[in-house]
Amino acid sequence: VDRVIAGSPAARADVRPDDLILLVGNTRVQSQRNLVQTLRTIDRRDALVITIQRESRIVSLKLEP
Repeated sequence: VDRVIAGSPAARADVRPDDLILLVGNTRVQSQRNLVQTLRTIDRRDALVITIQRESRIVSLKLEP
C-alpha cells in the first residue's frame, strides 16, 4: 500500500501505508496488477476481508462499503 485516502473503506479498516496485501477474501494477491483485477470483480456493496502483512505480523481487516 502506497497511500490510503482519508475516509475511504480502507482508512476506516485501518489499512496503512507500507501494509502488504496478501489476500482479498480467499484470493491470494500475486502482484499489484492482480490486486486491481481482483478488486474489480468484487461487489462494492459487500463487506470484504483482506489479509495483510504489517511489519512482522499477519492481520485480517474487514472493509465495509
